[in-house]
Amino acid sequence: KVSGASRVAIPCQILPLTKNAAMAIRRALAHGPCLLVVLAVASKLCATPCWQRQGSFALSTPGARSRGPPGARVRHPHLFDGVARRQRLWQVRRPSAGSAVIDARPPVLDRDTRQGILPRLMGDHADGFAASAFGRRWLLTRWEAPRLRFDIQDCLDLLNGVGTEEAKSTKMIKTIVLGPGDEAFERISHRQGILDFLDDNSLKSPADLDERGDAWTFVLIMGSGVNHDMREVHHELWAHFGLPIGINAYLTPPNAQGLSIHTDPHDVFVFQQEGTKDWTIFEDDMRTVQAELTLTPGDVLYLPSGVPHCAKSPRDESSLHLSFSVYRGDFTASGMLAAWLAIRERGGAHSVSDDVVGNIGFLQRRLSGQSDPWDLTNQLIHVSSSLPLLRAFDETDLPAGIATAAASELVRYSRELAARISGSSGEEAAILAQRLRSLGELSDHEQTDGLLNSFFTWREFHWANFYATHLRGVVADTAASSALLTPVARLQRRADSSAMLSADGALLINGHRMSELPHGSLPALRFCMGLYSGAAAQEFSLRDVPGGEGTAVEVVTLLLQHGGLQLVPALGHGDRR
Repeated sequence: KVSGASRVAIPCQILPLTKNAAMAIRRALAHGPCLLVVLAVASKLCATPCWQRQGSFALSTPGARSRGPPGARVRHPHLFDGVARRQRLWQVRRPSAGSAVIDARPPVLDRDTRQGILPRLMGDHADGFAASAFGRRWLLTRWEAPRLRFDIQDCLDLLNGVGTEEAKSTKMIKTIVLGPGDEAFERISHRQGILDFLDDNSLKSPADLDERGDAWTFVLIMGSGVNHDMREVHHELWAHFGLPIGINAYLTPPNAQGLSIHTDPHDVFVFQQEGTKDWTIFEDDMRTVQAELTLTPGDVLYLPSGVPHCAKSPRDESSLHLSFSVYRGDFTASGMLAAWLAIRERGGAHSVSDDVVGNIGFLQRRLSGQSDPWDLTNQLIHVSSSLPLLRAFDETDLPAGIATAAASELVRYSRELAARISGSSGEEAAILAQRLRSLGELSDHEQTDGLLNSFFTWREFHWANFYATHLRGVVADTAASSALLTPVARLQRRADSSAMLSADGALLINGHRMSELPHGSLPALRFCMGLYSGAAAQEFSLRDVPGGEGTAVEVVTLLLQHGGLQLVPALGHGDRR
């Protein structure tokens, strides 16, 4: 039971029993003593409430005033802003009401791989998303059609096959309103309990869910997705941010709420797939309402980590939404410092063994624990440095000054953390504080080189780990493309391509690792796949590729085959297909 900001224990005998709990008791009574059953039910209903803060903070930018679009009830006159005020965003210590809603409404999801994923999700907000919204403020974009093909019937079919490889795990959650300001939380996580509920209530169709869903929200953890559409968007988000991505589905019957007010430790893109869902976004105090939004099929809501929120289905229909989570943890300032220290201790190794990974994890927990989740040391460094570092093909692809600025920012944080750790007693704290201070004793050149080595080594580890979990590795048939590959054909890096150059010179691209590359191909590879140098993701032709015609053809054919490049159709500028 939750009352205000306090957790209150209440006797188990006054807790209301849901239909599912009653069925569980009846089944158990036939097999053994009832006391253990009552204790088990009470333990579920008195579980730690989800309102407890879990996430890290989000920076937010209030801006120009607007009354807001239909479907959003504005509680603050500055809620829906169009242009963020110019300020040092990274110095803001807590979120405020900055947000925006845009009505885009094209009929279908555009699969143009030249356009990129963000324009297809965030509409006109995409251009300034990284600088003004990413990790700073929530955004809602309204569309006419669902972004992906996955509906309530698809979800029920998947649920009734719980345990398949496609659905990694499933749980059932429910928030029970006991009275004004009083709530209890239930959860069923074990596979057999979920199967029993589905079987007892015969949940086979959306109509069954409407009638017998018993206010349970089904949460399906789906890895990289359960169909082609999901897997494509999952990979595009990974390629764009260079950060781990997860997908969950939330299926909610009428008049139900899965979680109470809570925060998430990751950013979320919410895809409303079927039905509607009412979202309430709160201020940092988790009580003051910032906005109330109704999402309809097709809408995409972006929520930075740390923004308090809750969601509830309407009284008369079930609701389904997908949640694409973006995890920043290993590349926050504390994560980057942990990798720097651990890899430097190994003499600047260009690969990480299991013990180095374990050491990085230990150091990150030690450093992040020195401050609350809202502290800047537990966030990404400034976006102007972090995103290029996460996306660049290699060190030479970085914009001028980025590496130096990132190293300087991290050294500043290392001094702050050393000062905090010095306040602790013990030899381990003293040693760690000195290790952090030693980064500041390096020359500027040594700092930059040390950061670049550790960061790209850590990033390469994550690249390999991502594709070990989410296999892609598709090789295209390039016979048709090769026939169209003329000296004047227009080429461009695909927006959904994930590529980098490893420390040993191998090409890492979309799950493939190619160590044996054409002789003298490195300049051509850097030109074709560069995001901030070379072609810089713009159109080019074979004549522009360095290294001569033979090398250009060989490299471009290789990249076409592995999804790094695409041929640009010879159409008018207004037609991107």
